[in-house]
Amino acid sequence: MLIRKIIGTASLLFVSSSVLAGTAFVTVHNRSSEPVSLRPISQNDRNTLLYADRPLPQVLEPGSKAYFSVAPYITSDVNFASVRYHARGRSCAFLTNYVNTRKGAGRAPRWNHSAQGGPNCTSRIVKQDPYLHDWAVEFTID
Repeated sequence: MLIRKIIGTASLLFVSSSVLAGTAFVTVHNRSSEPVSLRPISQNDRNTLLYADRPLPQVLEPGSKAYFSVAPYITSDVNFASVRYHARGRSCAFLTNYVNTRKGAGRAPRWNHSAQGGPNCTSRIVKQDPYLHDWAVEFTID
């Protein structure tokens, strides 16, 4: 009986630890003086739109914010969000990802972020959860 309980508990711990996955909670903030348009170009951009918990606004007005999240859909060890907004010949491409890499006998979560398009595009991770592996990131267009 005791062995059955130990095996059951170990199985439950294995299953619960194997489903740990990072959900990306994203804020896109348009701090510029003009509206910006959503312009998906890459497959990553399109997958983000497909798997986001809500539709992203096609146009983000000056001073406004958009909020969305993307839960892992490929594996519990990898997740990402990628969006691209465009205005008057300039574009901001944002990417954030999570990778749960093997490290020795265990795993080590890693969160990354980037913004391309010049000094008017910035990204920053504002929160990381070391237990659930969720993270919050803010993409800003100035």
